[in-house]
Amino acid sequence: MISASFLPTDNSGKAFWLDNFASKLSLHASKYGILPEEVSDTEAGSLYFKYVVTYARQIDEYKTNINAYRDELRDGSEHFGIAANLPALPVFAPPPAVVPNGIFKRSISLAQRIKKHTQYAEADGRDLGIIGEQTSHDFQKAKPHFTIRLIEGGHPEIVWTRKKMDGVEIWVNRDGGEDFSFLAYDQRPNYTDMYPLPAAGKAVVWRYKLIYRYKDKQAGSWSDVVSVNVSGN
Repeated sequence: MISASFLPTDNSGKAFWLDNFASKLSLHASKYGILPEEVSDTEAGSLYFKYVVTYARQIDEYKTNINAYRDELRDGSEHFGIAANLPALPVFAPPPAVVPNGIFKRSISLAQRIKKHTQYAEADGRDLGIIGEQTSHDFQKAKPHFTIRLIEGGHPEIVWTRKKMDGVEIWVNRDGGEDFSFLAYDQRPNYTDMYPLPAAGKAVVWRYKLIYRYKDKQAGSWSDVVSVNVSGN
């Protein structure tokens, strides 16, 4: 895995960084000797990588929804009734042109060329997003703090902040017991829990807790548990 101090660690962050870098590169190309074909390649790479990241997120969201639907259909709730409609399949936008592998190797190589150039200016580096964070951060002391609001017809939205971490694991308890079960790994705030709501007129309490992830493992400590009342429409 290629690394650079200015490059985010998660895919959504990388897509955001590359979008800015690609959009600004043509403005600095002449000064730093960046060829037109290198600018075009970076722009095309940004479009295609952002598309693939969005494509994968749509699939992950659908998988979460269909698994929740399957579990509800299998186990039921305290009430019985006709199952809700199947979650709709994702609708994918037409893909942009495919690009060669190694998008970020090429982009970081360009960034390094710019920073080593005799005319390099820090203002240009900030504009291009190629200046890394200078402050230290103790990832093992991180603790998520989050709130919950009801959207999408009454579904809970977990409102959280990333704070230089790769993402959060979201765990949920729906039965009032002691055990929590894994719900999702979210890399981009915020997260909406699309688990089927209870029957009309019935209210239940769902409880959530979060823990950060950094470099493919849990980091820091668990959040406090936050509860929310959900009800059927």
